Amino acid sequence: MAIFHCYSDTSGSQSSTDGKVLVTAAVVATIEAWDDFDIRWMSVLRDFGVTELHMRHFAHSSGQYAAWKGDDERRKQFLSR
Repeated sequence: MAIFHCYSDTSGSQSSTDGKVLVTAAVVATIEAWDDFDIRWMSVLRDFGVTELHMRHFAHSSGQYAAWKGDDERRKQFLSR
């Protein structure tokens, strides 16, 4: 029997009444697949000197990504990994 785990994330606001969109994405995988992903993901974060990815910070070069502003090659390499 395979055991699966699901991780999801929501963007937007459930209480929004101004027509904004609320989006939830989810990924389902086996525990072994998540373990493999975690190892590779932690390596990417370590290699790029950040601790997490929040698109609201990455997209606007704020927080941990402030020094990345204008460094399109670094941003491209990070997303590629």
